[in-house]
Amino acid sequence: FADDASLLAALSRPDVTVIQSHIVGTCKMGTSIANGVVDGNLKVFGLNNVRIADASIQPLSVDGNTCFSCYVIAE
Repeated sequence: FADDASLLAALSRPDVTVIQSHIVGTCKMGTSIANGVVDGNLKVFGLNNVRIADASIQPLSVDGNTCFSCYVIAE
């Protein structure tokens, strides 16, 4: 996809969207709300006392069970 807008447009169509595996990498880590969803400590930009500790912050899918990597992230 050329950009985020075209990706969102494609994913918004129910006739072409199929979720067949564990989704990872949907919650971008960045330095501010302008370029990410969470900071390096997994704190959500714009919200107080909220952190993301699941597979969405993983940039790539793991080779094993995604559950175990989520445990490590949460630790």
